[in-house]
Amino acid sequence: MRNKASELIRYLLLVNGIHRNVKFSNISSDIVISLTTLSERINRITPTLYSLLDQSVLPKKIIVWIPKYSIREKKEVLLEDLPDIPMVEYRMIDRDLGPITKLIPSLIEYGQNPNQRIICLDDDIIYSRHLIESYEAESRKNPGAALAIIGYDVPTTFNDKNRFKTKVYATDIQKRREVDVVTGYGSFMIKPTFFAQHFLTEQRPKEAYFTDDLCVSGHLAQQGVKKYIFPVSWGFSHLKRLSSWSDYSLSNSVNKDGVNNEVMMRYYKDYWNFK
Repeated sequence: MRNKASELIRYLLLVNGIHRNVKFSNISSDIVISLTTLSERINRITPTLYSLLDQSVLPKKIIVWIPKYSIREKKEVLLEDLPDIPMVEYRMIDRDLGPITKLIPSLIEYGQNPNQRIICLDDDIIYSRHLIESYEAESRKNPGAALAIIGYDVPTTFNDKNRFKTKVYATDIQKRREVDVVTGYGSFMIKPTFFAQHFLTEQRPKEAYFTDDLCVSGHLAQQGVKKYIFPVSWGFSHLKRLSSWSDYSLSNSVNKDGVNNEVMMRYYKDYWNFK
């Protein structure tokens, strides 16, 4: 209960732009944080970024990958519109890859460092103060696995609504659980060595543009990489900003009917663990 109370206070401070309590730890790691954003969400990304700096263990760096032109918004993103925050690097890329922009440019960036640990996550979540510390410890126990805080198993029916019955949260388990799919909103950790070169250029169905979690997880399954949700002692797995419910997001727009997810579930049907 104390954990939840302190986490809610931290959440309220961050979402209200109060950063005086942000503690820059003197303990650091070699972990890179990778995410992407859209122009209409830029003015709301600051609380998320500060939650990633207010950590018990600091990352090596935080990279926000931004397409020069957003296909979804049909507009350009200007660097001068981005908030100036310590340890955060904004990188412009020529092509809008969709939400998987949070991952692919980092795989290219660290292609020569195959064991670089990368945490991919979303731009509208307040993450636990112990996020990086937890990944740091768990990745040393399971160096050959993709790790995540929230995941699910693909239903045998490929009905997207049924995946909610198989959701696994790190805050609800006592031991690690293997899952089919890891989720970006919960955060996941991977290494470039987990991915084949063709992942960067593969021609997937058009629905893949909107379904990064399934594309990443399906490819990992293809490559024989295990995906685990591991237990944490935080009060909340994640806290979504209230304002983000009204923002443009995939879940309240193009992915609302589940069709895109179902297409990609079937695309990788030979690789899921059907339980």
